[in-house]
Amino acid sequence: GMYQEAQYLLEDVINDERCATICSGLSLVHLAGRDLDRAKLYAKQAIEIAEAIGNRQLIGRLRVNLAEILVEREEYEAAECSLEQSRADLKPSGDAFDLSTLHAHYANLELARGRIAEAAIHAQQSCEYGEQGCKRIDAFVKAYRLYLEQVMLDDSEPVLGLNRAWTLLR
Repeated sequence: GMYQEAQYLLEDVINDERCATICSGLSLVHLAGRDLDRAKLYAKQAIEIAEAIGNRQLIGRLRVNLAEILVEREEYEAAECSLEQSRADLKPSGDAFDLSTLHAHYANLELARGRIAEAAIHAQQSCEYGEQGCKRIDAFVKAYRLYLEQVMLDDSEPVLGLNRAWTLLR
């Protein structure tokens, strides 16, 4: 079945979140290769795994990916449903990048439907959320630079790396 293709990847993966990510990646590979049936199967499998662990933000991101596949398959109603579910999953986190991506996919859906005005509204919302995300990154970079300057003034070694500081911030 569906697992044969990724069996070697999934055998050693104990972490369900990683399994969901692998399935999602396989879905995107099949989307790029225009194998939309397999892309949809892997996307749905990724969502099922994420639902089992209850990670709403991951579920929301995966539903956005599924919606992209559904638009390519011209399954517009199903794509809209997937995006609506994604909105419910992503909105509580307030993550600007996720919300920007969500609205970009809404815009693509509306373009595929020929609804130019609706597409423009979602494209504008995507840009607005994207700008919020950029401001957050700028603030983070400035704060990290101040931290490094203080560490140097204290003549000590930094305890936080850039990736760890970003993880703590999120």
